[in-house]
Amino acid sequence: SSLQEVESEIHKAKHQKLMEENARREAARQEEARRKEREERAKAAAVEEARRRRQLEQLAQQQQQQAHTADVTRITGLTFPSLRPSVDFHVSFLVPATVRPPLTPPPPCRPSPLSARSALVAAVAVT
Repeated sequence: SSLQEVESEIHKAKHQKLMEENARREAARQEEARRKEREERAKAAAVEEARRRRQLEQLAQQQQQQAHTADVTRITGLTFPSLRPSVDFHVSFLVPATVRPPLTPPPPCRPSPLSARSALVAAVAVT
């Protein structure tokens, strides 16, 4: 009778240990599933944020190009119907960035009295 009780206790202990191991595995599996779900949500949010940022940059660039085209039209009085606003159009050949004054020849070089005297001294020293 006592042998049966010992065997029953051993069986119960093994069963309890198995149940605890299964519960631990299930908890780990659920934690891993939650971690993967969090990672996927974070990745989706990052992708959406990047897409939104690209959209804003494109919009800003488009507005900047439209303003540039409007400036060109205002400055030159010309319109370019063949050019779409998305075309990056530079008008450096139409409107110079800086208008330089015409080059004037340098003023004639007049020797100072000091240099004239030293030239005279040099001439006298040679002769």
